[in-house]
Amino acid sequence: MVDAIARRGKPGSQTLRTLLSNRTSVIEGFASRLERLGLNVLADAGLPTPKTEYPAPWNEAERIDAAYPSAKIGIEWDSKRWHTQVSAFQRDRKRDRYALLAGWRVFRFTWQDVTEYPYDVVGAIRSALKTAPLPN
Repeated sequence: MVDAIARRGKPGSQTLRTLLSNRTSVIEGFASRLERLGLNVLADAGLPTPKTEYPAPWNEAERIDAAYPSAKIGIEWDSKRWHTQVSAFQRDRKRDRYALLAGWRVFRFTWQDVTEYPYDVVGAIRSALKTAPLPN
């Protein structure tokens, strides 16, 4: 039901998703198909399970699709539906800048990345986790 009515840009959607995620441990049920596929690619490769819908440290009103907070690594699963409009493209670049200023690295993966080049996705995240600074 959430997928049918809640979408990015619709007032209250993020609050609804946050409330539901706090009441269940199965956030994947609220993720998009791309997000589920991406999480499965990471899991199939034996990578640690990232936190999903993680509050962005630079703006807790925003969420990161998937995150490894102790390594300050974020993952955004960028679908054409939400990320090709000029305003969305601009907003994403701004978010990336704020993430960098907060010491975070954000990796953006598309449908094509996840479905055609999953080894690239896994390789990038595995390398990032290996080179991440130890938590303070």
